[in-house]
Order: sequence, then structure tokens, then C-alpha cells
Amino acid sequence: PSSSGFAVDASMDYKRVMGQAMTALTPGGRAVLLSADTKAMSFAGRSFNWSERWQSNAVNVGGLSAKMVVMERSTSCYKDLSAYVSEDCGNLSLSLLKIAQDACMQFYLDDRLALQELATGNEVGSGKKSSLILRVELFDTYVGQDGRKSNGYRFYFDDRIANSGAKQLYKIICAAVEKAPPDGMII
Repeated sequence: PSSSGFAVDASMDYKRVMGQAMTALTPGGRAVLLSADTKAMSFAGRSFNWSERWQSNAVNVGGLSAKMVVMERSTSCYKDLSAYVSEDCGNLSLSLLKIAQDACMQFYLDDRLALQELATGNEVGSGKKSSLILRVELFDTYVGQDGRKSNGYRFYFDDRIANSGAKQLYKIICAAVEKAPPDGMII
């Protein structure tokens, strides 16, 4: 409860702070935060791919007990996709990137960096629309004992996207690849 008698969800305030900090810090950047509710702050940080690097024992702020925490912004989320491909199949990274970007173009990050889906026929406001999938890389090729070739592809997401959002987009990408696989991919 707050001093006014109403329950306050402190993690929502921290999510706003972490969201704003993400716009100012690049991956690997650090922020020093002072808080009496470090559990709420850590919870909010994890939802934005932040990790706790250091925490003080106790800090006295005007007679109130608080903790100082150093949080680090993590790198971009990525998800891996492996698929059988024809023997003569080359690198399908560019084809998969196009499929992924097309499949996810109805999504955007709002002002609080939450993943949102456009209503049918609506356009994202100016400055908001950007590709949420940055690149796709071939990271592994494997030929099994049966002679079947498999390629592993890594999809890199916008570094402002939390892991939960990356998982949501990954499901949509997989469905799009299954529906219309690039030439050479065996589904």
C-alpha cells in the first residue's frame, strides 16, 4: 500500500523507467538505480532484458532504507530455426529475412516499448514503423547419417524487444515459413 492507502504496482513505474532508459542506452549500457523496492525493479528489468550486475546492502535516503542497483541492458534477443534443405541449397538468410519482416510488419513497439498489433487497415504513426527483425544469419549446416542436410538460421530482433515479444514474433515467423517456405527448404 502507498501512503495514500491505495495499492500501487511499483513494477509498472519501473517498467516506464526501464523503457525510457532503453531509448538512451545501447546494449551493454548500464544504469544505476536507487530504490526501496528492488524486487519490483528487478522484475521490471527482466521484462526488458536487463540484468542486475551489483546491489548495495543498504543506503539511507533521508531516513528511509533503500538499495542501489547497477542494471545492465542486455543484447538483442534471437531465436533459432533449423530446417531440412535440399543438397544444393545455399544460404536462405535473405529469403527468410523477407518472410520474417513481411509476417511481422503489422507489429510495432508503442511508447512504452510494448509489442502491439495494428488493427486491420490501420497504419502505424510516423516514426514508429520499423522492422522488428534486424537480420537472419546461417549459423550451422549439418548432414546426418541419412544424408539429409539441415541448416540452422538465427533471427535477430530489434534490441528494444523483450524476450516475451521475441517469442511471440518467432511463432508468427515459423507459421509464415511453414505456409510458404523459401525455395530449397523442405517442410
